[in-house]
Amino acid sequence: MHSPSGSSNVGCGAREGARHAFGSAWDRSRPAHLERARRARQGRSGRSRARPRPRRSRHRGARGGHRHVRDGDRHEHHREPELSILALDATHEYRITASGTISDWCPPSAKSKDDCSYGSPFAIGQGVDALYCYATWRCPTPEPWRQLRINGKGLDELAGLAEIPKYDAGHTYEVVVSGISGRLSLVTSDGVAERQQRLLLRHDQRPRRSRRTPTAAELIAKLKGCRPTSSARFANDAGGKRSVPICGGLPGVVSWKADMDVDCDGRVTPNCNKKKDPSFQPSTALEPGGKPLDAETTRYVVVPRPSKQFDYRKLGIKLGSVVAVVYNGKVTFAVLGDVGPRGIIGEASYATAKALGIDPNPRSGGVDSGVTYIVFKGTKVADPTSNASIDEAGLAAAEKLLGGK
Repeated sequence: MHSPSGSSNVGCGAREGARHAFGSAWDRSRPAHLERARRARQGRSGRSRARPRPRRSRHRGARGGHRHVRDGDRHEHHREPELSILALDATHEYRITASGTISDWCPPSAKSKDDCSYGSPFAIGQGVDALYCYATWRCPTPEPWRQLRINGKGLDELAGLAEIPKYDAGHTYEVVVSGISGRLSLVTSDGVAERQQRLLLRHDQRPRRSRRTPTAAELIAKLKGCRPTSSARFANDAGGKRSVPICGGLPGVVSWKADMDVDCDGRVTPNCNKKKDPSFQPSTALEPGGKPLDAETTRYVVVPRPSKQFDYRKLGIKLGSVVAVVYNGKVTFAVLGDVGPRGIIGEASYATAKALGIDPNPRSGGVDSGVTYIVFKGTKVADPTSNASIDEAGLAAAEKLLGGK
């Protein structure tokens, strides 16, 4: 979004439509841990030393310094994060719009193609926007790069979108976020101050509309029987009869009705470890940030790993999708977080079983039948490690399924 003055800086506002200049919108102060380290150094030396002026390369950078990282032929500037003045309220929704380009392959100081780097033509500040590399000499077709990072995430990841927005030739992207509290941390790479993106944060002045938890009866009634997605059938346990189909007749969901075995795989915890569960594995198929899920605290569901007869990915669901789990009149939401044996179905984490009133003991717990699993297509849990994030995605998906506004 353009600010009133036409500036190409970053801005955020506390009210709908409000705009602020770069200096007032983002706090350029050092992060707390750097400030503590500086004070500690002063304490040891007994005096305060002037902060050295950052050196600049021939590619001009944002104030506060930056470092260059070469990854193949990809040139990046890594900056210290900048913090928004506005602190977000988790009970409100915010609309974030990012526009412009941030590439410095050909910096503003360039006088000719010779002043550009990495094979860039003489096109100042062009080639990368908030989400994509679009420079044809580097990316023949637009590639997701997510150069703008807010709270360590790309715009689509921050909003919990199932898919990254399509490339926009106008280099403008807009998302709605909620459930975030505190100040935002923003950083860009491959960018310079003169071409840095504009960011507009608008507060809609209204709390998020609370969503009603659907009843078990409402969800089951919506399924209206089962239309198998293929001829594949699954057993509840190893060696058992393969009689459980995966149903896909209802648009937007995939479902099955089976037993529930308790899965303790993931992080080692007091109730999920090799002693408690002889089949324990310290990993899960979905590992946000490279770390396995915590079965004892995170509600997740297991799906059969892909095979010639069945591949969950071809059904429009994937790891990270949200799942409604129904048992004995109760409903809880979980994330699709792990894969199991190809011919077996009906498994969920310790936390999922506990939420439904099922014995979560990995050796002796679980139930033999009566559990319905409903996976919502095209959904993505923003933070798979957070049950609050899982619930938010689940309530939104269920409301859509049931015809809510």
